[in-house]
Amino acid sequence: MADPPRSTVRSPADPAPVREREEYSLPGTQKGERCPLCRRTSTWDEKYRFWFLQENHSFPETLERLSRSLGFCFFHGAHAALDPSGQSALTLVHDVLASRVGSILSRDPGNRSNGKRFPSPFALPDPCPACEDRNDAIGRTLSSLVPEIEQARFGCPTPVGSLCFPHFRSLGPRLSRQALLRILPLYDTALSTALDMGSAGNESLSLALSIAAGDDGMSGLFPPPFGRRVQSASRSPVADFLEYLCADDACPVCREMSRAWSEWMDWLTDNLPRGVEVRDLLPVCPTHLHATSRLGNRRLIVASTRNVLHLARDQVRLGVETLSPPPVPDRKKSPFRPGRLFQRDEGPFREVRRSLGRPLPCPVCRRLAIARDRAILLLFALLESPQHQTRFSTGYGLCLGHFSRSLSLKPSERVRTILMEVEAAKLDLLRWELEESMRKDAWMFRPEKAGAERTAWIRAVRRFSGSFPECDE
Repeated sequence: MADPPRSTVRSPADPAPVREREEYSLPGTQKGERCPLCRRTSTWDEKYRFWFLQENHSFPETLERLSRSLGFCFFHGAHAALDPSGQSALTLVHDVLASRVGSILSRDPGNRSNGKRFPSPFALPDPCPACEDRNDAIGRTLSSLVPEIEQARFGCPTPVGSLCFPHFRSLGPRLSRQALLRILPLYDTALSTALDMGSAGNESLSLALSIAAGDDGMSGLFPPPFGRRVQSASRSPVADFLEYLCADDACPVCREMSRAWSEWMDWLTDNLPRGVEVRDLLPVCPTHLHATSRLGNRRLIVASTRNVLHLARDQVRLGVETLSPPPVPDRKKSPFRPGRLFQRDEGPFREVRRSLGRPLPCPVCRRLAIARDRAILLLFALLESPQHQTRFSTGYGLCLGHFSRSLSLKPSERVRTILMEVEAAKLDLLRWELEESMRKDAWMFRPEKAGAERTAWIRAVRRFSGSFPECDE
């Protein structure tokens, strides 16, 4: 019998195989290629969900991280709940979370022996573990591209031209001054090309959107806006919020944020065709830009995409102007003191790297942050009345994210006690339903009919992850 073929072993003198670079060249934008980092991380969320539901959910370190973060963010919580096979894992996880968080709330609220005003983790929850791991994976991928960009010469293909702006913004602070001087003009050209495509057909618009905001597989989970309501001058925000307060199916602050989002988008849709100046109100962050692309009309999508590309190009061009040294007259040139030029440029270089690392301010994020905090402050005022305390305690309460936010806004001792007691009661009831669901899943209890506790795992995801995504600001 013949021996199996052996793999060829390269000798040390053989050159290393050349890494494929064609997909990273600047013409990639013109050829319709997507961001290479988006392609590499496009399946990351699916893999994370699979391994979390099948194995990692029971690890002590996973449960500890979720306890410190008060569960998943809205998007990863909703993504995990999409898998029907994840019911058992999510029931177990949220039973543990409800037990741990409830035990913290059940302690004496006045106990401040640890030197903290509010019990951890409500004072400052950790980031969502899935988001944190995803960002770490993207960071490692970006770090692997840095040597390739740093060693590239002028005129050589680089991975810069086809990067989306969010990933380019993350890459900029990792590069040296020489690399930034080389790639900023290249990316300026890529953004100009994307701007030219922004007003073309659907395929070109989709590519321009991917350059402006990347490819986000979670955008389909963004909740649709409320149906259009007839706006009247006599609308009472307090009466509307009291309506939300009595409902038992969603956090009232989440409902108010959803209402604010719908009102904002309806105004943009109505006023954009009339020629009203709206550029300072258009969505800018990737989350809201993707949500607009899925829920808005074409005119609004084109305007929002082009606006982000203009802002990105202005930021890149400002970096080019800042880093480019001014021309020095011949009479002032001196070969004996060249170091002064480099010392003078260090300050602008650091500022350019910092500016690239900062996200563009999003008006929608700012509006939703104001809507969230104003709703919480209104809740504080309402809870001073016994009548509204009853409404709050018999309604939904607050999701864990907005409960944590409410504590950070420093309510009065009376209101803080009410918030903690109501949240503890809601978590105790939720935990009982989760345990009842797990008990009836056992083979020995199969004669018992399942009731409303069968959906407790969905309600647990909403309790910890919220019913509306938190703003990026």
